[in-house]
Amino acid sequence: LTAFTIAGGLAGLSGALFCLFNSMATPDFMHWSYSARPILMTILGGSGVFLGPAFGAAVFFLLEQVITHITDNWMIFLGAILIPVVIFFPQGILGTIVKYFDREQETDRQ
Repeated sequence: LTAFTIAGGLAGLSGALFCLFNSMATPDFMHWSYSARPILMTILGGSGVFLGPAFGAAVFFLLEQVITHITDNWMIFLGAILIPVVIFFPQGILGTIVKYFDREQETDRQ
């Protein structure tokens, strides 16, 4: 119950800060794509690595900025990028990189 209360308080605080940052609150902020962003960032970066979600956020925002200059339907292209990431990199991008370097260090030791 304590953890739930603390998490709810922090979520409320972050929502208030988000509204202050944007200088307004509109119903568009309740769209599923806003709530799905942290999940997509975690999937991209990798949930098994400490810095995976932060890396995923950087990749997500980079892709968003690049694709937005090409087309307004950037979520379609992000989905097309996300599907191969999930299939070929099930630990996320950073998780796969960390796993690769760990495997390289083990082969160097032998």
